[in-house]
Amino acid sequence: METHYYLGWFNEYFPEKLEKALQEDIIERKSLVMISSTPASDEIDGSAERSWLDHAGIKFDAYHLINYRVREEDAQTLIQNASVIFLLGGDTVDQNGFLMDYGLADSI
Repeated sequence: METHYYLGWFNEYFPEKLEKALQEDIIERKSLVMISSTPASDEIDGSAERSWLDHAGIKFDAYHLINYRVREEDAQTLIQNASVIFLLGGDTVDQNGFLMDYGLADSI
């Protein structure tokens, strides 16, 4: 991946200019992989963040959320095959620990 966006939280949706930039930059839309910031929780879909992309008209063929419920090997495969990786906001210390535990930090 050559383009990186570092974004904060949005209460509703992405601002219009950001939506347009993302629409132009995200060309391949096969797989969106979201990495939980609370990997020990029972979060199953990253629905709030996904709704921002849906609102922007950015749809993917497949959606995946990676947390401790996903096997490490499966998480690594999902990252390797991702069109877009979305690090969900929240507890960055927990998220970073998860990335290190699963050996994903270098991949992203």
